[in-house]
Amino acid sequence: MTNPCRINGVDYPSQKAAAAALKVRPTTISKALAAGRENNVNRNLGRLGNTNAKRVPVVAFGRSWPSKWAMARDLGVSRALITRSLKPDASVAHRQLLLAALMSSHAIRKGEA
Repeated sequence: MTNPCRINGVDYPSQKAAAAALKVRPTTISKALAAGRENNVNRNLGRLGNTNAKRVPVVAFGRSWPSKWAMARDLGVSRALITRSLKPDASVAHRQLLLAALMSSHAIRKGEA
């Protein structure tokens, strides 16, 4: 049984055919369809611009962000630092770096820096 689909405005006879034509994995097609993002498949956005990725909200030190990327941009640090600092077994040094970045960001917003 085939599952016809429309990806990026083009009709395909099946998800497998769409994946082959767009040079992506079939799971990419099914996840994009499930998330309602079928118009953004393989648009050359690069790994960091994957609009089909699920955003996971982050809460740290009483503040929240829609994703780790958003938190990293807001605090001016790398996403890797965010990821390491939020792990349950994170070192004190990593948590202190994250807290310092948060405090610096807060001071800049308040105009104190």
